Amino acid sequence: MAVDHAQSLAQAIVIGHDASNNSMTPSGRIGLYFISVNRNAYLIAKTLALGGCSVHVRCELSEDELKGACASGYSAEREYCSWLYSEEGIRIVGERAVAPPVDTLLYEIGHTRPKAPADLTTWMQKAGRVIAWNTTEHELSFRKNLRAEIGTTVKFLRLLFHTRNVIVGNGRTILRPTAFGRRSIRQGYFVHPKFLREPPLYEEMFLREWRVEEPRPVRIVFSGNAEPKSRTLLLQTAADFLKKRPDVNFLNHYEQLLQLDRSPTGKTILWMMRAAVQDPKWYLRNDVVPPARWPGVLRQSDFAFCPPGFEKKTHRVIESMLQGVIPILDCPDEYDVGLRDGKSCVVVRHGRWHEAVRRALDYSLDDVIRMRCEVTEIARLHLVPSSGARDWLRRLGLAPADFQEGEATRPGSCYRVTQPRS
Repeated sequence: MAVDHAQSLAQAIVIGHDASNNSMTPSGRIGLYFISVNRNAYLIAKTLALGGCSVHVRCELSEDELKGACASGYSAEREYCSWLYSEEGIRIVGERAVAPPVDTLLYEIGHTRPKAPADLTTWMQKAGRVIAWNTTEHELSFRKNLRAEIGTTVKFLRLLFHTRNVIVGNGRTILRPTAFGRRSIRQGYFVHPKFLREPPLYEEMFLREWRVEEPRPVRIVFSGNAEPKSRTLLLQTAADFLKKRPDVNFLNHYEQLLQLDRSPTGKTILWMMRAAVQDPKWYLRNDVVPPARWPGVLRQSDFAFCPPGFEKKTHRVIESMLQGVIPILDCPDEYDVGLRDGKSCVVVRHGRWHEAVRRALDYSLDDVIRMRCEVTEIARLHLVPSSGARDWLRRLGLAPADFQEGEATRPGSCYRVTQPRS
């Protein structure tokens, strides 16, 4: 039985603080050189800082430029990038400052040339190894992808001669001109920036207890932005399919879960599509699960519907897995955590999302618990802050020798498995 299998692997998950792990030797001096507006810049820096690394960041956009743009017209990406300047564990290298020697320098390559190539070159000479982070969009047609890659290669050719490997932000890892003669590595993905930035949200996402074997009342959950139009159509089509199922109880607001029986008749679907994508106060809207409630709602769910939005990957996949939720997705390899169809996720083939949804509805409780165990193990090995930092150190060519299995890299980031209840 799946319950017995769950007990043998782990029946209880605690993501919490271990007082014995409140000190770690920094695992490396990392330099980060960012050129464009990209939320992943903040997430990479923050993840490494949480891992105990000494993180030094040169951002070509000043804090005033980022915050000024946010004030004149809301831009979530610029807001998240501006957080680089106010994080305690991130050291900013100013425009006129001398960049420090580092073990590894990760510099961004993409559509925009660096404003200060001489400064970047000087820093590269002080680095033990140099790795490029390719943020060129690579999710279009083959011809457009190739054209963009060639353009990026031309812009950064001189710098690429001194580059050991390339980390790709999206798309495939093969046939990338920027990585010719070098190893191409997937970037993976992250939680939403707010869950690393705000302590109450961090605690809710990473430090709450839940149990693998307990049945959950919601079979499939979706909550989030409905744009672009391709996602809106996909969500509407999936919702129409679900509503036609006679065994489905369809909810359109998370507060309805309060009145839901813990073992409801039928299979409950929670489906919330947020409008107004540019609303700067989106987290206060009534048509979305607010960030403070989102991890708790996930802990009541078996599967999460994770459609692509403005890019194929979505933070929803990572957040779901951290709460033991099995993602329904179409690009498992992009997350670089070893997702396998029918084992730790439900993979959409050839755009047939309704078939993946049908599979999720038809799984037995034993199957769900078995898959939840797999998801839980992946989260422990790759997704909590300590594990995420280890993975990034490996991508950067640094052996995380200071890490031990299951050990936190700073207080509050430990992932423990406790014994099952008798």
